[in-house]
Amino acid sequence: MCLKQKFKGQDNLLLFLAASTILLSPYYRTSSFWGLEENYGFISLLLAFLFLNFFLENDGRNDFKSYFQLFFSIFFSSVCIYFDQKLLVIPIICFLTIINSRKKIKFKIFSIFLYLILSLPYVYLIMLWGGIFPTNLTQSRDLGNKLYFDHIGYTSTIISFYLFPFLFFKGKNFFILIKNFFLKKGNYYYISLFFIYSFYLLISSHFFGQSFLNIDISLGKGFIHKFSLILFNDFLTREIFVYFSFFVSWIIILIFLNKNLFDSLILIYFFLISILILPILQEYFDPLILLMTFTFFNSKLFLNYRNTIILFLYLLIFLISSNVYYYNLLK
Repeated sequence: MCLKQKFKGQDNLLLFLAASTILLSPYYRTSSFWGLEENYGFISLLLAFLFLNFFLENDGRNDFKSYFQLFFSIFFSSVCIYFDQKLLVIPIICFLTIINSRKKIKFKIFSIFLYLILSLPYVYLIMLWGGIFPTNLTQSRDLGNKLYFDHIGYTSTIISFYLFPFLFFKGKNFFILIKNFFLKKGNYYYISLFFIYSFYLLISSHFFGQSFLNIDISLGKGFIHKFSLILFNDFLTREIFVYFSFFVSWIIILIFLNKNLFDSLILIYFFLISILILPILQEYFDPLILLMTFTFFNSKLFLNYRNTIILFLYLLIFLISSNVYYYNLLK
C-alpha cells in the first residue's frame, strides 16, 4: 500500500517485487524469527506514512475522515519510539510535515495536543529510568556518555551501502549521474567536509597515540570493517582501506541526496545518534534505510523492473554473504 501510494500508476507485480526486497534483509529475517520489537516499529513506520499521506491528499470536505486519518498518523508515528528509540525521527517528520502543510489550523492544533498526550508515557519512563534510556541498556552499552566521532565514517559506509542501488532509480544513466556530480563545482565544498573530518581523525589519533578507528576490534562498525579484517592483516593497510571506503561512501551519499535538504536532515539525524552509541552496528540501519528510502525520503525515484531487479539481486547477494560469513564465524 505504501509503495502504491508513493509510486502511483505502477503495476502491482512491480510493486510486489519492490516490497519483497525487505525480506532479503538479514536483520529483518532474524528479528522476525525471534519476534523482536523492532519489527513492530517498522510496521508502525509504514502505517504512519500511509495515514499521513491519506490525510495530506484528503480534499478536506469530510472533517471526520480527516481527523480519523490524522489521528492514526499521529498514533502510529508516536508508538514508533516505544518499539525502537532510534525511530524518534518518524514522529518528528510527521509532526513537521503536518505543521508545514496547508491544512486548516484546527488540524495543526489537534496534532500538537495529541502528540503531547502520546508523549506522556515516555516522559514517565524518563523519570523512571533517570535518563532517556533504560538503566539495563546503558549498563550493557555506552549510550550518550561519550562522543564517538569515528562512527560518522562507519555510519556513512553502512548508509551508503543501502543507498547505492537506488542510484539506478534516479532516471539517468549511472555513469552520467556520477559525471554530472563531479562537473558541478558546488559539490566540491561538500566533498571537502570529508577531508576535514579525516584530518580531524588523523590529528586526534596522533595526539592521543592511538587510532580512533579501532581497526582491530571486530565488534560492529558495519560490513566495510568486517571486509578490512578479512582482506588485510597489516594494520596500516587496513586503515587506508577504511579511510578510502569512508570517502567513497560519502560520495555515494552526496550523489543520492543531490542537495535535497529534507533527506539530508534525516541522514544528519542518523549521523548524530551514531556519535552517541557504542557499539555502532549495521543492524541499526537494516532495513530502516531501505524503508525510509521507499517512504519518507523526498528524493525522486523511478521504479521499473530493471532497477527493482538490480536492487533485489544486490540485497540477495548481501543476504547470502552475511549467512556465509556468520556460518563460518560460528564454526
